[in-house]
Amino acid sequence: MNDIHIEMIAGPGATRVRLQGALTRRTVAEAFSGLRPVLGRGAAIEIDMSGVDEIDSAGVALLGHCASQRGGSAGRVSLHAIPEPVASRLDMTGWSVDGPIALYAKPKARLAESVGGAAIDALSDVHYFLFLMSELFYHAAVSPFCKHKMRLGLFVEQMSRIGAGSAPIVLLVSLLVGLTTALQSAYQLRTFGANIYIADLVSISMLRELGPLMAAILVAGRCGAAITAEIGTMRVNEEIDALQLIGVNPIEYLGVPRVYAALITQPLLGVLAALVGIAGGFVIALTVLGINATAYFNETLTAVFTEDLVFNVVKSAVFGWIIVAVGLFYGFKVSGGAEGVGRATTRSVVMSIFLIIVADCAFSFV
Repeated sequence: MNDIHIEMIAGPGATRVRLQGALTRRTVAEAFSGLRPVLGRGAAIEIDMSGVDEIDSAGVALLGHCASQRGGSAGRVSLHAIPEPVASRLDMTGWSVDGPIALYAKPKARLAESVGGAAIDALSDVHYFLFLMSELFYHAAVSPFCKHKMRLGLFVEQMSRIGAGSAPIVLLVSLLVGLTTALQSAYQLRTFGANIYIADLVSISMLRELGPLMAAILVAGRCGAAITAEIGTMRVNEEIDALQLIGVNPIEYLGVPRVYAALITQPLLGVLAALVGIAGGFVIALTVLGINATAYFNETLTAVFTEDLVFNVVKSAVFGWIIVAVGLFYGFKVSGGAEGVGRATTRSVVMSIFLIIVADCAFSFV
């Protein structure tokens, strides 16, 4: 039903309003026009919601507007006979549904309550994160030696998603970064007659810093968000509960293949990104600075050591662990339906990139 029908019955001390149909963005204007006459009266308003079969955020906003017009206190505007789907929607959008009949605005929390609530939430998040890390470590590092079966199919699938799926954009961006780095440095080096050192600058910066960092940020935006969205959707659809019901550990089933895939593919992406970035610097050296290809190649070999390659691999593996751990953490903690999945995905990407940069800063002191 896409229409809204309003029936009013004036009683002693209260006006009873019966809504029937869909209270959505298509009907809120009509519903507000129908409710406006009773909002100006002094009597309490009792809204019978039993006939409402659909409500969206616009409908909820209309109810909130009605409550605010009457002071927002319980008793002035109340909802009665709220169907379960409507009650769930009201609860998701910040209203408290006290039993099946009354709706009132949540009281504003005081400062001490807000600070205490935030502290409790933070401690709860830390507790769950530590639990998740311990479970991941056990199932990834200990469980395989206890003759538990490896889920090879899921592992290969995740390697394809994280590694092969991310490779094109990682390589393209790394090439552009290498070209830009070399081009910006070329003008300065040419001033001092130190053109050949562009090989040192590009190779070291791409191998130790820019290669693994750019690869990790791109994978976090592409795959970290996908991990959170996928697991969050499973949480909302109660598929995680179904796995637990049949005796499957969701962290082992969903998390471990992604951890293995990230620990293998992220270092490969980091090394490939560095090589492609160095190739971009090579092109600028030949075309802009006129450096001989053999001289550039020899200078690169002189500047780069095995430790730089190991540094790249270790950093990339740490970044891969961060991406998967954060994605799983926010995915398993999703609540609140599709809106909750969206919020968790955004937080996952932001937190992943933040922690990657913090870890990169820490590596700089090594």
